[in-house]
Amino acid sequence: MQEAHENWIELVVSGTQVKLYVLNEERKPVPATQVSGSASLLVGSKIYKIQLAPRTGNSLDGELPVPASGASAATVFLRIGGQPATARFTLGS
Repeated sequence: MQEAHENWIELVVSGTQVKLYVLNEERKPVPATQVSGSASLLVGSKIYKIQLAPRTGNSLDGELPVPASGASAATVFLRIGGQPATARFTLGS
């Protein structure tokens, strides 16, 4: 989980699925309808940029064109309630 401009962002990557959860500064869920954005993931030596779409609750989903095996880093670029937020993650192999 990373702090991003008074919000908390959790990133879960499994296979080709990318899921993001957004919490406010009190760590309460932010409705996904108030969030938009994209993510860039480094998989092997290639960077993939994906769009994140709101789903249920406080989650956004995206899909990589290849499995995330070997993914080492990710950066998410969001607008939360109209305000920009960026978070960087180091991922395990």
